[in-house]
Amino acid sequence: MGAEFFAASDALIKRTGSSDPMEVIERNNIVYSDLTGSIVGMASKYQSLYTLGVNCRLNYVMRLYALWHEIGHICLGHIVVLPTNTAHSDIYLFTQEVDSRLIPRQERDANIISAEYCVSTDSVLDMIAYNSKAMQDYRKLKATQKQLNEDYKRFCSSVNAEHRIPNMMKYRLVEYQKGLKNMEERKQYLEAEIAEMGCCLSCREMADQLGTSETIVKYKLEALRIRGYDIDTLELERYDRVFRDVL
Repeated sequence: MGAEFFAASDALIKRTGSSDPMEVIERNNIVYSDLTGSIVGMASKYQSLYTLGVNCRLNYVMRLYALWHEIGHICLGHIVVLPTNTAHSDIYLFTQEVDSRLIPRQERDANIISAEYCVSTDSVLDMIAYNSKAMQDYRKLKATQKQLNEDYKRFCSSVNAEHRIPNMMKYRLVEYQKGLKNMEERKQYLEAEIAEMGCCLSCREMADQLGTSETIVKYKLEALRIRGYDIDTLELERYDRVFRDVL
């Protein structure tokens, strides 16, 4: 999965001229309706007409999230037209663990789409100081360290195959070890520098500053990773916690 994951939704926003979900809906001839009861959101297609709705009892933040979640289903082609009218109803949204074999991939993908457009990318990148020199140096160092460590392991395997280790190979082993040690020391130095910058926030702290939920922050970080940003994969929140106690 790469940046092409967002191709349809990015094109929809460009065509609309806005990422506001209601403007996206209104300017692209999607029929909207408020929902009641236990259904959080739903999307459907009747012939060539898309329709969607979200529960009118959702608060403002969760309403935006649910709207983009349903738009995400449309953009990702999750709405299939069958001989009889059918709807993609999110009644039991987010009930599986992210690593469960039973996890509905479509729900996970729609969440990622939603978080991408509900949370400002610039705000998140500023918050984690992504483009600062220290963070850039840290990412480069981690990549170099990983590559050197892999080279070292391969070299050690070739050394173990030798009955007698030539002096040159002993010298290279020592050089590898010195290089890895120096990199680890440099990494610790950069980690201390980054900590002093005050950008080592938890997802909970980021959510508080962004005025959203911790779960949405985690999905936003996953969206950035898919976009190609060098952000570690996170273990995402249980799906049932996203819409827990919102109705």
